[in-house]
Amino acid sequence: MNIKQVCQYLKSAELPGISAHKEMSFTNRNFEKPSNAIPSAVCILLYENNQQIFFPLIKRTANSLHHKGQIALPGGRLDPDEDIEHCAVRECEEEIGISRNTIIPIRRLTELYIPVSNHIVYPIICYTTQTPTFHFNPDEVEKILFCSIIELIRFKKQLTKVRLVDNLNIDAPAFIYQNEIIWGATALILNEFKQILIQNSFFDNF
Repeated sequence: MNIKQVCQYLKSAELPGISAHKEMSFTNRNFEKPSNAIPSAVCILLYENNQQIFFPLIKRTANSLHHKGQIALPGGRLDPDEDIEHCAVRECEEEIGISRNTIIPIRRLTELYIPVSNHIVYPIICYTTQTPTFHFNPDEVEKILFCSIIELIRFKKQLTKVRLVDNLNIDAPAFIYQNEIIWGATALILNEFKQILIQNSFFDNF
């Protein structure tokens, strides 16, 4: 398996859409976005290393404006006159130190509205042909986790205690990776990406 094969597959794969999001949602909320939702983008940045395909996850700092201390994908809100892809690439450069000139967008996944921050998030799958050297921004990122797509395929949904912004503890659907809890918007996005990877038995030969 190489990154060209994976990218070619991802370009034409069918999107599971909101059904994948609902599997990892801890509420039965309406997934429709209001007209005043703030557009933002996150990046699933694929890269090849030792014949495996990886992507980075970040742990946000306790000082982050939203989703403090949570596992996330590199991303943020759009700047004025900026498109979705440019935002995702720019955030990778600003948060994890990967030059935007080395990042190539592949496709968008299903957009997701986040009520707590009133953001509409557009996930973008990208790739870099170089093995990246990561340098994270300590004001926004506490650490980086590196996950292979084979590991993602093996993620199992489980109910885990998490704390909401109002200090209410709930049981939320989550993935556990490297002793970190992945829940909320990131879990919803990764679940759609996981379902794309396992459909059509594409990875059965690897």
